[in-house]
Amino acid sequence: MKPIRSRHAPLLALSVVPVLLTAGCATAVHPGPTRADAAEVPAAAAFTSSPLRNRIRVHLEADVATVWALVGDHTRLPEYSAGLERVEASATGDERICHFRPAAPDEGSSSLREEVRWYAAGTGYATSAEEPNAFGITGDLTLVLVQPTAGGTEFTWEQHYDAEDLPAMKTAFDQALSDIAEQLVGRFGGRITERFVEGA
Repeated sequence: MKPIRSRHAPLLALSVVPVLLTAGCATAVHPGPTRADAAEVPAAAAFTSSPLRNRIRVHLEADVATVWALVGDHTRLPEYSAGLERVEASATGDERICHFRPAAPDEGSSSLREEVRWYAAGTGYATSAEEPNAFGITGDLTLVLVQPTAGGTEFTWEQHYDAEDLPAMKTAFDQALSDIAEQLVGRFGGRITERFVEGA
């Protein structure tokens, strides 16, 4: 098993767990709602029993339409996530495959397939990573939201999951989400308003 490398974690849903998974995962079966174009934001509990482990909130100095044009397009994730090389989105919009840059010159690249559980244009989306994986992450849910606020947009990224080594995974996700937030602020202007890590 390779060590966790935080610059890839941005996607465990990003993608965000990228750094954790190898390329040949089996498809997970997820109970509950499937992808739907509905503006009402679903509760995380509709998709997973895993608790909230990490969250980042950012005030961005751009309107929702401008922010959503970037964050609502799965294929553009590499523009604000340092560990991603490219993202493929299915024609039906119900899954994406994140391809990560090698963590070191002597290592190969890795990929992660994610199911899109919910998607509402201009509002947000939710994804879940495949299971099983080499790092023991289960019950994963990424919930990304945008909403108008005074002077711009509030961007929120929540990460729910269970893991064999929770302290290490919380640290990896914290670093990954902070990287995403900083890149978005650099692009649109703004500031990080919340950086939540369970138990911190």
